[in-house]
Amino acid sequence: MSERLTLSESDMKVSKKYKVVLNSCFGGFGLSKEAIQMLIDKHGLDIDSEYGYVDNDDFGIDDESHDAYRMDKRLVSVVKKLGVDRASGKYASLRIVDVPDEVVEVHGWHIDDYDGCESVHQSHWVG
Repeated sequence: MSERLTLSESDMKVSKKYKVVLNSCFGGFGLSKEAIQMLIDKHGLDIDSEYGYVDNDDFGIDDESHDAYRMDKRLVSVVKKLGVDRASGKYASLRIVDVPDEVVEVHGWHIDDYDGCESVHQSHWVG
């Protein structure tokens, strides 16, 4: 006798596939002039291309987390399009990592770094 499995809508939830751009070397997060120019040309952002550093304001993001722009789809798409080597600034080695939906939507997340090498961590309540 075979059993028939029934899936509810919650069982079939599709992942939102959150992605975050991180730096993976000593130094610090930074974008190449080419990546900055692509953000300006393709997405109309007003960024100073001389420095290679961006923040929430450059992306029009108003968020308590100063790392929110790292998950911005425009930034992720530019890094994907150019590739991590061409998108990385002078002292950076960028990578794109996946972050589980639950971490973003339920627990919260933040970027931690050690001398510029970054990783994503789930936020924990401390009281």
